[in-house]
Amino acid sequence: MDGLTKQVQIMEATHQPSAFRIPVLSDDVWDRMSPFIERELGIRMPVEKKSMLQNRLLKRVRELGYATFEEYSDYLFSDEGRVNELTPFINEVTTNKTFFFREYRHFEFLSDRIIPEFLSPSGVRGSMKIWSAGCSTGEEIYSIACILEEYKRTENPNLSYEILGTDVSTRVLSHAHQAIYDADQIGMISRDVAYRYFLGGKGANSHLRRVLPAIRARVKLRRLNLMDEKYLLPGNFDAIFCRNVLIYFSREDIMRIAHRMLTHLRPGGFLIIGHSDSIYGGTNKLKRIEPSIFQKQA
Repeated sequence: MDGLTKQVQIMEATHQPSAFRIPVLSDDVWDRMSPFIERELGIRMPVEKKSMLQNRLLKRVRELGYATFEEYSDYLFSDEGRVNELTPFINEVTTNKTFFFREYRHFEFLSDRIIPEFLSPSGVRGSMKIWSAGCSTGEEIYSIACILEEYKRTENPNLSYEILGTDVSTRVLSHAHQAIYDADQIGMISRDVAYRYFLGGKGANSHLRRVLPAIRARVKLRRLNLMDEKYLLPGNFDAIFCRNVLIYFSREDIMRIAHRMLTHLRPGGFLIIGHSDSIYGGTNKLKRIEPSIFQKQA
């Protein structure tokens, strides 16, 4: 090999793109994606979230074999991409952070006020129906179920209930369906309660816990985008938990979401939001019971 040929090979190797080079989300792609996310999902996307969006979508860019976010964006907005990639895209964009018995006061209120009112002589008959909107990976759903099961065990064995969990992300709904959690995730639950409502793993899975089948059978899961014009849901609910979800929406979208939710909440039913959330619209139909807890007026 002569010196000139060797020099050319070295120069070519030097200018080849590095496999470790991280694609950057350009302003053009951001200007294309952020309005789409706000319009379709209602999630506000100020420019401060640009880095977060890049980090979340980088995995998809790599998995699909694209070298740039421009290529990924072109695919996402193509006819094929809207069919095959929109759901994975939504799964990466949406925030899913939760844990068992988060904001515990809400679960106390469920046990101390909502269930007794439902079971009172003037209350509603049949199964108690609770909707967890934005249920994420299921911790909220099964926290509610534990409260209801404890009430059945200690107060009234005739209590019957159904829980619906909805989320825009199919990935977290799959996790909620499996209902498998690390033992550390339920560490705040007393040992006897955990023993009653969770199955322990064995061997290499000894650190895992799974919600009992009898409880999982009372839970229904389905995909629902809170930005949809209508919520095709069965009947009215006695309580709706929509906690730490509304914070991601604009005031105008919150008003629309609140209106749609209230059409699925029976008179006298309770709406529970997160302490960081604000509720706009429909407030003339709601009585504030305490911070973040409202009751629908007849």
